[in-house]
Amino acid sequence: MTLAIQSPVQSFPDLATPNPSVSTQKTAATSSGTEDKVELSAAAQVKLLYQEGNSVSAIASSLSLPTKTVDSYLDITATAEAALLSAELKKG
Repeated sequence: MTLAIQSPVQSFPDLATPNPSVSTQKTAATSSGTEDKVELSAAAQVKLLYQEGNSVSAIASSLSLPTKTVDSYLDITATAEAALLSAELKKG
């Protein structure tokens, strides 16, 4: 049996410009000629885009998600040192 799978990110020509009309489904052609469709969850889409080398901010923008949500899907947490540095930078 031969399966042809299309990646949903191939439909995203530019991650910086989200396109809500683009489907987030994977399509596979079966041997009988019918198509099976699987809709990816937001977490799965985030992981796929990150594995393809996209930045957290680009992923957040393309999927209309807060960066904190993307970070949580990727299990990215700020270290105490990074939090202190961020606080210092905000102070000026």
